[in-house]
Amino acid sequence: MIETRPALSTELDQVRSIRAQSFVTLREVYRPLPNALPVDAASDPLLYDLIAFISGRAAGVVGISQRSMDMRVSGLAVLPEFRNRQVATALLEHAHRLAQDSGCGVLRLFTIGETGNIPIFERLGFECVAETVADWCVSDRFDTLHDVEMIKRC
Repeated sequence: MIETRPALSTELDQVRSIRAQSFVTLREVYRPLPNALPVDAASDPLLYDLIAFISGRAAGVVGISQRSMDMRVSGLAVLPEFRNRQVATALLEHAHRLAQDSGCGVLRLFTIGETGNIPIFERLGFECVAETVADWCVSDRFDTLHDVEMIKRC
């Protein structure tokens, strides 16, 4: 069983560690330019992180922010040993419930298209609504990277 809840202030080092360990595989696809912020991080300050546990062990995190009638998720990260065990699904479902409870119209996220994550998010009920060149990051594998905006209606 997966438990999700807001991360405690005493767990912030653990949240950072989960992201660092989880993003290693993403950095094989892209890496941010120095001092660059992705689209979602630049415009929406983080409210808090949700953290997921399996059998008492921290397994994943996602950041939550809200602007107007949108709730956004960012920094979704699942530790490699917990992947393919529904951790991302549990975190995004929790975020979706929060968006609904807050009266938001949509849950929004951004992903780099070249990571291969779009089909995963689509299976979780998200749809692509926009795509732009991701000029805030670079890749050794791809000439051009794409920032893909996805939403799940509440």
